[in-house]
Amino acid sequence: MSTFYGEHQIKQHLSGEKDFDSFICFYSKDDMLTKAHIKYLESRLVTIAKEAKSSEVLNSNQPTLSKLSEADISDMEYFIDQLALILPVAGIRSLISSVASQETKSKSESGKLYSLKSNRLNASMVEVSEGYLVRAGSQFSLEETDSIAEGWKKLRAKLIDESLIDATGENGVFLEDVLFSSPSAASSTILGAQSPGPIRWVDEDGKTFKENQENSM
Repeated sequence: MSTFYGEHQIKQHLSGEKDFDSFICFYSKDDMLTKAHIKYLESRLVTIAKEAKSSEVLNSNQPTLSKLSEADISDMEYFIDQLALILPVAGIRSLISSVASQETKSKSESGKLYSLKSNRLNASMVEVSEGYLVRAGSQFSLEETDSIAEGWKKLRAKLIDESLIDATGENGVFLEDVLFSSPSAASSTILGAQSPGPIRWVDEDGKTFKENQENSM
């Protein structure tokens, strides 16, 4: 689970007020990014990160969207598009929505359906181009093991906080289709325990996700 910081939080880190495990910086190779460009990018990135619900956004205030010409706006939006392509390669999914779009939901209807191997929970998943979609109505363990990774714990809490999980019953229930970055991210988050997703998700014939991947090569 990533945490998204704006300019103010970066300044706090550099002044010693906050601790970071790591952070990513970006710049223009031709040094053509002005202060107005940066303000526009910060405002847009914070907005996108909040809407994506994939990260904890610590900006207390929404950065002001600076006024730019149509040409500059087009350039900055292209810049953002490139960031959205590059960051997931580095494991940062702050700009990738955790909630499936209507287009993604439609595409998932024709995908291979996988069920989670579990004696306690019923959950289904479909692989789509954007990631791994866990279907609304899937169950979610409200208990966690001590060994679960901190990232999965934060993601579980985030799903509940964002009302994507109904946590009022014996087991939680997904209220919307939710995208995950990997089969293991989906199964570990659902089970509240470290889980090897490629062998925990099985199709209607009993074949694991891993077996189907290997057979398709």
